[in-house]
Amino acid sequence: MKEILKSTRSALPAIITVFVFVVIWELVVWMTEIESYILPAPTEIVLAFSQSWSLLPEHVWVTTMEALLGFGLGIIVALCIALTLDSSAMLRKSLYPLLLFSQTIPIIAIAPLLIIWFGYGMLPKVLVVALVTFFPVAVNMIEGLQSSDRDMIRLLQSMGSSRLQTLRFVRIPHALPYLFTGLKIAATYSVLAAVISEWLVLVKD
Repeated sequence: MKEILKSTRSALPAIITVFVFVVIWELVVWMTEIESYILPAPTEIVLAFSQSWSLLPEHVWVTTMEALLGFGLGIIVALCIALTLDSSAMLRKSLYPLLLFSQTIPIIAIAPLLIIWFGYGMLPKVLVVALVTFFPVAVNMIEGLQSSDRDMIRLLQSMGSSRLQTLRFVRIPHALPYLFTGLKIAATYSVLAAVISEWLVLVKD
């Protein structure tokens, strides 16, 4: 009980801030008479949410599947790219700058092409999510692999370990914190990318 009260007290400032913000938002909309399609009032949002409640489970499920499938595909591609680039210094020097440059291309420019190539189904949306999520995982994994303990690697090599054994026992365990950091970022991006991909498909349709 004490822990609950302590948690409630610690969250109270944030709750009050949100409440004040919502009240100000409602008052601004009411006083300025802003059109609802520009800035709907919180009460209108709650009303619309309650009216469309029966439609939400199906659509939430579809968006969740798109995010999960794209997230999984992005992870697989990212790990394959990271391990491939780590295996060869020449490949890393040749392709890693291109990997970084690929992120300068806005996803809004790529999504219409995916829609043209793969239609209006789930596949282009999953691919959009995968394109957005693979980058932080790949970059963090490469960084983790490259920053492995060199002394530990030399020790294993002096004991006759193979490249695969060194990767298994030293480099991958060392890279796991970097990988999980990338996964946390990618998990956030996956939901955002799924929503954006659905919006783009709707606009093109």
